[in-house]
Amino acid sequence: MAERIRLGVIGTGMAWERLHWPALKKLSDKYEITAVCNKTLEKAQTFANSISLTPDSVYADYRDMLTRHDLAIFCR
Repeated sequence: MAERIRLGVIGTGMAWERLHWPALKKLSDKYEITAVCNKTLEKAQTFANSISLTPDSVYADYRDMLTRHDLAIFCR
């Protein structure tokens, strides 16, 4: 099995919840969400909790998340 792509997500609002996340769930054999960012930190934390991400994988500023070297970035 090929290694899954590790994604960082910028924006966890309505479009993410209704469009992008449902599609990525179907492709979970190819992608893994490893970090999330949202300008409203609480929204990012809520989504992160729903997929069991640790608090150090949640960001309010996308620039901080972009310093990570362990993931690809998905922008809505």
